[in-house]
Amino acid sequence: MIRLILILVTIFYCITSFGQLKKITHPSEYSEAEIFINERGEKLSTVFRIKFAQKTIDLRNGKKTVQEEDISTEGVKKIFKKLKANFGEFSIEKQFPASNYGDTIGTHIITKKPVAIKDLSQFVKLRFKNIVCIDSVISFLKESPLFDAVYGPFAAVLLTNPNDFKPIEQWELVKINAPGAWNITTGSQQVKIGISDVWGSGNMPEDIHYELRGDKFEHVYTWWAKGHGSQVAGVAGCLTNNNQGYASLGYDAKLIFSLINPDYIDSLVDRGAKIINCSWYNPFGDQEDLRQLIFNCLNRGIIITAGAGNDQENVDEIGTIPVVPYPAAYNFPSIGKQVIAVTATSIYNNSETFGWPPDGDWNYSPATDPINDSTNSFVDFAAPGVSIPVLDATSINGYTLASGTSLSAPLVAALLGLMHSIYPELTPETAYTILKNTSEKVGTNDYNYVNNTWSPRMGYGRINAYKALKYTLENYGGTLTQSLTIPSGETWNFQPGVTVKFASGTSLIVNGTLNAVGNSNNSITFTRSGTSGTWGGIQFNSGSSGNLQYCDIYYASNGIYAYNSSPTIKHCTLENNGTAVYCDYFSSPVLVGNNIRYNTYYGIRTNSYSSPNLTDNGYPGSNVIRNNGSNGLYSTYNCNPNLNGYLTYGNSVFNNSGYEVAALYNCTVYAERVYWGSCPPPGGEFYSY
Repeated sequence: MIRLILILVTIFYCITSFGQLKKITHPSEYSEAEIFINERGEKLSTVFRIKFAQKTIDLRNGKKTVQEEDISTEGVKKIFKKLKANFGEFSIEKQFPASNYGDTIGTHIITKKPVAIKDLSQFVKLRFKNIVCIDSVISFLKESPLFDAVYGPFAAVLLTNPNDFKPIEQWELVKINAPGAWNITTGSQQVKIGISDVWGSGNMPEDIHYELRGDKFEHVYTWWAKGHGSQVAGVAGCLTNNNQGYASLGYDAKLIFSLINPDYIDSLVDRGAKIINCSWYNPFGDQEDLRQLIFNCLNRGIIITAGAGNDQENVDEIGTIPVVPYPAAYNFPSIGKQVIAVTATSIYNNSETFGWPPDGDWNYSPATDPINDSTNSFVDFAAPGVSIPVLDATSINGYTLASGTSLSAPLVAALLGLMHSIYPELTPETAYTILKNTSEKVGTNDYNYVNNTWSPRMGYGRINAYKALKYTLENYGGTLTQSLTIPSGETWNFQPGVTVKFASGTSLIVNGTLNAVGNSNNSITFTRSGTSGTWGGIQFNSGSSGNLQYCDIYYASNGIYAYNSSPTIKHCTLENNGTAVYCDYFSSPVLVGNNIRYNTYYGIRTNSYSSPNLTDNGYPGSNVIRNNGSNGLYSTYNCNPNLNGYLTYGNSVFNNSGYEVAALYNCTVYAERVYWGSCPPPGGEFYSY
């Protein structure tokens, strides 16, 4: 048995050589100063924001620059002197120049009455001449009671929407939560959506609407200019975020066009379509060539969406509502696949409802059993389809409003394109399952069929793009090209066997709750996409929570980073990361039975009052921390990690390239019944400072 108590006695600070630095950038992120990250996953910058705990400066008349003689507290002067000695030169400025000491009464801008306000006069900024480690400066200053708050540079990730998205005008995208979906993915040009439709004449690129130009589209100029097809295509995926017109759910999907004939539809297959939209029906009903073509497409894994039909005038050719239109009604039980038939919703009397009530009833399913009579019970889902902004059908630069299931169907096609972009294995069956489990029961129509989940008019409900993408990732996994954020108050539940891959530089950011609970036979994997690069890992922010069990986390800068958060981590494997587990600022997770190995730097890194608990509490499995490139456990600034084993054996910490355990600056590491690779272990395996 070995008891190891390591106590830090002097100040630790970053070494002056930071190694290779990478600037942190994000297209929607603002920061008042550049932020860098080094090979160890440590962030560096030049600006810090500080609040003095007591009256320390009293600058008046808008004065901003703080000189040494302006500081009235001798303790602050001494600390700033040590700060300069350790981290280099810096200047000081008052953060709120207009705020004077004692300003606690303001005037309400509406009532003009006096109200209580906060005194902002003691906030200052430090601007260092050279970049310094953010965590180290913060930890250094937080040791003194003379400072109430210490932060790095202010940063904000903008809750961005495309600059041509106008929520007040595009109700359809608001209702299906397109902005939430775009925060997961904006799609990929690797996913081609085929638009089978009719088009205006034109044989030159300049005959095409502005919003359907560029590499995003494949054109055949003898057809594609304007007309109904351009309106449908625009809903599915016109140019978005181009500061004109309107936004499309499809955003970054690639569109390929064809005429309606079955042979032209077949050409879409040859050209690589993953999804095909048919905003039309055949007035002659079920015809063999169309039937077999649709069967082939579905059986080849191509997903097909089709409009369910509008009011009576719209479907006169095939009878009196309710009627069965094709291709919407094609369903092939022998292969378990079907066309996704889409009806439309509108906003009427401030509520979302089926069809467009002033026009009377829109087409719907004549039967009520989608399981045993799927052809006659053909309506599957709904999407907004009334008063939708569309490209003008007769000009190259105009816009108008239109209505019909011709527009609701391509909205679903666009959503399927987003789903396909993160989960390339998406099949017609899987797509149907995801939509079925995430559609919302809107409208006044009764969902009285199939366990109270289906309606002849609304199918399984109106799509929700964000919920569909969330469900896809939770239940099937996928690949992400942008960071995924779990919002505060929201819970994500990843299922056993799921693999989620992240592009280099992206992260899984947890502000709410992350549950990733695999099992011994089916772990959950979080890793990078591709064969090179590093992703940002799982980041638990203040106020978040998490439960990770049987998870494999690979190739991240920090496999798990916790800031003022204490997730549970059990039976996980973390390897080939920069640091496996980084606990920062009052983060004390429970770790049981984890394999932490082959990471470039630290197995576990703790900082600033973070005290993870690695005791097994009687469970026969324990943590193994081995073969990491630097220290097995590295603690700084008032951390008290607990490695004590409960039985005669416990945690194992051995074969790490640096120290097995290092503790600096007032840290105590409790380590009884730990396997160190030898007994007793050499004293040089441990370091205290």
